[in-house]
Amino acid sequence: MASTTQDFNGWRSEILEHIFNEEDSKEIQQMSLVNIVGQDKIFWRLGSNGDYSVRSAYHHLMENMLDNEHLKVEVTGCRFGD
Repeated sequence: MASTTQDFNGWRSEILEHIFNEEDSKEIQQMSLVNIVGQDKIFWRLGSNGDYSVRSAYHHLMENMLDNEHLKVEVTGCRFGD
């Protein structure tokens, strides 16, 4: 709950000093806070464009979560593109 205020370094030192010991509080206050303009965005890393889709969730589930070894077929002796 170390929110920011108008302090020089951006930290609310009274809250930090209440939660942490003096040494840790000073260490934390030495860190710079990032001031990002804009809103947060939800991003689905499994989708090619960052949007959630049932398809991308399904493919992830099938490849990584389920035991699907019995469904895989090994193809030998075939050459594609000839």
